[in-house]
Amino acid sequence: MSDTLTAFDPDESDALAKAAARDTSTYFHLRAYDLMTNEPKGWLGCTHGAAANYLRLYDDKDAASFVKYVNDGDLKYLARDTTPNDRYLGLATNSYAGWGLKGGWRNPIKLHANGSISLDPYEDASFKDRYLYLYGASVYSDYLCWSEDANNSNILSFRQE
Repeated sequence: MSDTLTAFDPDESDALAKAAARDTSTYFHLRAYDLMTNEPKGWLGCTHGAAANYLRLYDDKDAASFVKYVNDGDLKYLARDTTPNDRYLGLATNSYAGWGLKGGWRNPIKLHANGSISLDPYEDASFKDRYLYLYGASVYSDYLCWSEDANNSNILSFRQE
């Protein structure tokens, strides 16, 4: 047995430490714009408190969520940086957009050339032409929902900034 001690390196020998050391360099912010006017609408984020995990827009970038695109085979997801597991964009209750865990509000998405995001009809044909839009009504004016079709005048486009 050697008398030489070596420094403990959690990056080389401890799988849990590796998993805990998240690489946040792959995450970014998304800024939302009105698809028709190109007017900035806010930064993509998440609700908190009693109505947690719904998508909403914030005026302040510092309040926005860090997100990244995740590929799973031919499917693409938008993930929000959360601990211990990321949450994924999906269809929540009453057509609201939510951040869910696998098995919950998690649906594949399609990214379009104009910057809009829609549900991928891979799982359900009724998801065709359901785009993220700004709800804009009363107390929930900064919440995002899924449109029923592509003719909604409040559909948003998103840019990584």
